[in-house]
Amino acid sequence: MDITQENSRILYLVVRLVVTLLRWVPRPLAYAICRCIATLICRVDSKHRCIGMTNLSIAFPKRPVGWRRKVLSDSFRNLGDLAVELSHLIEMRREEVRKRIPYEEGRGLENYLKA
Repeated sequence: MDITQENSRILYLVVRLVVTLLRWVPRPLAYAICRCIATLICRVDSKHRCIGMTNLSIAFPKRPVGWRRKVLSDSFRNLGDLAVELSHLIEMRREEVRKRIPYEEGRGLENYLKA
């Protein structure tokens, strides 16, 4: 196994552990924890922060840098929220999933099947 595979395996195990731990934490606390972690990652992960800022400058060249920084920071925090939701998804009942995930008739599966 090379270093890249080993790093991927370690990262997978860490993510799996975090997701498992998040299931035991009440959602409000889990959101707070994940948002803090996401904010920290956004600040220390210069590689992905740079990629994100480059992509945002390409997509929104007329927007100010401060706006792009906020969008990037919000995107990282949104990933933290997503981690919480995914960690609880396995235990959700169908009714709760339907309540949490909006579905607009005519904008989903119907379009896919038509195509």
